[in-house]
Amino acid sequence: MPDYDSYDLIVAGGGTAGCLIASRIAEHGIHPKTGDRLRVALIEGGPYFIGGQQEPRPGYGATGRRQAIVNINYQEFRAEPWPYDGHQNKMMGGCGLHWGGNAYHPIKEDFDHWRWETGVDWDEEKFRSASQEIREVYNIHPAPEQNMTRGNFLFRDAARGTGYNVGPAPVGRSNCIDCGYCGSGHLCKYDSKGSSLYYIHLAEINGVKIITDSEVEKVIIEKQGGRAVAKGVHYTRHGQHNEARAPKVIVTCGTAGTPVVLMRSGYGSREFLGDRLIVENNNVGRHLDGDMGHGVNALFDIDIKGDRGGVGRYFFRMMGSMGYQTLRINDSKMSAVDEAYPHVLALHRFAPDLGWEHKEYMRTVCRRFGNISASLAAAIWDKGVVTPIGKFVYNREDARVLKSLKEGTELIVELYEKMEVKPVKIDRKPPKRFHIGHQTSSCRAGESRKNSVVNSDFESHDVENLLVASAAVIPRGNLTSAHIPTSLVAAYAWRRIVANHFTRGV
Repeated sequence: MPDYDSYDLIVAGGGTAGCLIASRIAEHGIHPKTGDRLRVALIEGGPYFIGGQQEPRPGYGATGRRQAIVNINYQEFRAEPWPYDGHQNKMMGGCGLHWGGNAYHPIKEDFDHWRWETGVDWDEEKFRSASQEIREVYNIHPAPEQNMTRGNFLFRDAARGTGYNVGPAPVGRSNCIDCGYCGSGHLCKYDSKGSSLYYIHLAEINGVKIITDSEVEKVIIEKQGGRAVAKGVHYTRHGQHNEARAPKVIVTCGTAGTPVVLMRSGYGSREFLGDRLIVENNNVGRHLDGDMGHGVNALFDIDIKGDRGGVGRYFFRMMGSMGYQTLRINDSKMSAVDEAYPHVLALHRFAPDLGWEHKEYMRTVCRRFGNISASLAAAIWDKGVVTPIGKFVYNREDARVLKSLKEGTELIVELYEKMEVKPVKIDRKPPKRFHIGHQTSSCRAGESRKNSVVNSDFESHDVENLLVASAAVIPRGNLTSAHIPTSLVAAYAWRRIVANHFTRGV
């Protein structure tokens, strides 16, 4: 007997894309030769809190989940060791369980950018069924006005008065209780956000073997003549080394983890891998993209939060020197921006010296503190790389990016000054450095191995039976953040993979 487990398909990575793809392929795919139900394994590096419980009901939550998930954010929860730069929870469901709930579906310009960047044949028509699935599962709809706070309305009216087309940001929520602890990576105890929970349950009822607390070390790539073929994976669970084999392997480890796993497998550039190289492709780990942002904080002498949780927000897009910028109001919600946490506000530059003045400031500051952020997305810039240890390397002082973010900063200050109730303090400092948020594109899809790692059907250009489908394959940063685009691409991926590999007679 072989000392490994055998499956028809292994999905490495149980985050947003992995849960979606594994569950749907198990539901709709069949063994191409026998027509039997597929044996699918989903391997995830973190724990699984809700195994075997009832179907998740958005807005109500599962008892075990309410006990396991308190209102902490990703910075506090991230499991160790987890050296990757990306803000990722190492847990079953991944970022799909803690995203903020603002659900920006890709727009026509996103599809245009993807095609222009790498030549993928993706367009809105081909994604129509995937789009319908994601809109339904994530319950995407405009944020209701009754969820808006006074800070939202101050931003909306000032921006409209300046001539911008401001609207409510779309959200993916159901039965939200407006607790105010949304955004900034908080793990919702009540599952009001459309999330990976649906797909985890779907995976369970369709017989997916969920293997948690298991770090995928590498994909097994063997040379057969002049071909390279994926045979399975090596993974570590509770200190024990394990091997699993399958005719097809899909890597869905996110923007940071996907290139790391591939490079540990010997798949990447000679520059990074040296004599560990098995299959060369210079695009593995390169073209790191996303959006770059800067927020401007302000302090008011009135309560801009009120008695609402503030789930919704307004936003608008403008054209800057490097492309579109998106401006959003993040008012005094406790978790809208990290600076709104009391322990951070206590040391903020707005804070007075210690003493009675500081005590009075702390008594009300969480309700008077606001932030408007400018996010530069889908820019043409030098981009970055993901190293073999998951480090993001790029020029965080790129002069063109900083110039564009400064333009956004100046507009934000102008909006504050046009508000009906003006702040008593504005932090006017321009950005000196930036970081990439909503990271994508580190193993992107494209027309050839010259500019990409996988083709439009998510199949490796270089390794047979190896597929990649996560935020890493999105060819370019989005105008619409990353969570819903990642889910949309995954919903398209499972359809293409079933059609090409798990249909009778293929």
